[in-house]
Amino acid sequence: MKAWFNGGLREESQARVSVVDHGFLYGDGVYETLSVRGGRSLFLPEHLARLRNSCRLIGLALPWSASWLGRAVGKTLRANRQPESVLRIQVSRGPGPVGFDTTGCTAPTLVILQRPFPRYPASAFERGVTAAIVRTRRNHPLCLPLEAKSTNCLNGILAKQEAVRRNVFEGILLNLSGFVTEGTVSNVFAVRAGRLWTPSLRCGLLAGITRHIVLDLARKARIPVREGNITPAGLAGAEEVFLTNSLFGVLPVTRLMAPSARRIGDGHVGPVTALLGDRLRQAMGVIF
Repeated sequence: MKAWFNGGLREESQARVSVVDHGFLYGDGVYETLSVRGGRSLFLPEHLARLRNSCRLIGLALPWSASWLGRAVGKTLRANRQPESVLRIQVSRGPGPVGFDTTGCTAPTLVILQRPFPRYPASAFERGVTAAIVRTRRNHPLCLPLEAKSTNCLNGILAKQEAVRRNVFEGILLNLSGFVTEGTVSNVFAVRAGRLWTPSLRCGLLAGITRHIVLDLARKARIPVREGNITPAGLAGAEEVFLTNSLFGVLPVTRLMAPSARRIGDGHVGPVTALLGDRLRQAMGVIF
């Protein structure tokens, strides 16, 4: 596979980052993950806008325009000829003096990687998956700008390790006040009394691209929407729960470990989840 590295395409083995790049030393950078379906990078403008905003939030000057980045993405897609794939766009602070002072980092590092699209089993969408509320808490927004999709992912890595140990598909993190925030790689939704609930951004979570699209689809379908605080008990007692991200779209959760195993609703994929999953697939023009 070829990777876009700074100014052009290289074989991945030749795309080498400096050992004094602050992305390598400190996880000082931002990234976006996109679905490529039928050779199209889905919602690229939205992802590039969030990438720019992430850079702004961590004080990283992005020297490339959206159109220039779009052309780099297109060249990467054409070089690898992988029509069903995952694209990762990453910008790190770049090389500079060792230490936390970033003023000596004057040339950010840009990498665009492409990977085959992961095939999720049909059973995950037909019967749902199991999630667990993990012990690791989400970083507080006064400590880190959580709206920045940062390469400093240790918070999520620790939560994912726990999810793997507990043999569940996804770990769901609470904030320091005990309210639901998000999964390690997903946003969380619940359905109660026909109303769609999701944690407010004020709870401390990333504003997911797919999250925003699903909320818009729900409003167009005249499904009442509320963004606010969700307790673990409220999530466990919901009629439906589902996860969203750019790769699997809408994924039903039919069992929740909170901390003991509990069936969500009647243990089957609910009608609101099924409707929004179908609407999202239509909007994307793809089948997961």
